[in-house]
Amino acid sequence: MSFANVHIHADGWRMGDRQKEDEKAGMFYVSRGIIFIAPNYRLSPDVRHPAHVEDCAAALAWVLIMLLS
Repeated sequence: MSFANVHIHADGWRMGDRQKEDEKAGMFYVSRGIIFIAPNYRLSPDVRHPAHVEDCAAALAWVLIMLLS
């Protein structure tokens, strides 16, 4: 059995950037043998709610299918 973390940032980007955040979190999980997934999802103002939620739910569903297959 494998373990995975789907990393979804839920706050605005006031400081730093997504790439650095994903790199730090990825190193933490990978060093512990945990699969790290950081899906790209659509952001406002390009799309309206709930597009980003649907993207994250689709990523989580994909991960579950892959882990259980």
